Amino acid sequence: IGLVLDLSPSLPPANLDSGMVERLIANVLHNAVKFTPENGAIRVSTRCREARVEIEVWNSGAHVPPALRTLMFEKFVREANSRGVGLGLYICKSIVALHGGTIAVHNVPGGGVAIIAEFPMAPDALWRTPTPAPAWQPHQRQLGSAEC
Repeated sequence: IGLVLDLSPSLPPANLDSGMVERLIANVLHNAVKFTPENGAIRVSTRCREARVEIEVWNSGAHVPPALRTLMFEKFVREANSRGVGLGLYICKSIVALHGGTIAVHNVPGGGVAIIAEFPMAPDALWRTPTPAPAWQPHQRQLGSAEC
């Protein structure tokens, strides 16, 4: 299985518990490895979209059936022949909810499955610093939407 990291070098701050987010990513990656075929690929991406920070894990596995997509973040939901008890994605949903975010699964046109977790930016990340003022002027901050 190939792994591609597409991590944004300039994500704005987000108020996240690093241990919880590490658990989230570990659970999603575990599922990606489990459902990616031999010689398949996994891509982990981060990006900023509007006032949210996104973490996406895509894998080249088969699409998730519609009936399972609506349930897969609930307790004890798993495919019939799957190992585990079906708590990994439920834990992910709980972690994201505790941070005020959302998590969803998408079948990607052309192949593969993406799980996208979105987290709100830290409130102070919404402050945008204008072009630096000359040394003789006081530094001013303007309220505006963050640009990523």
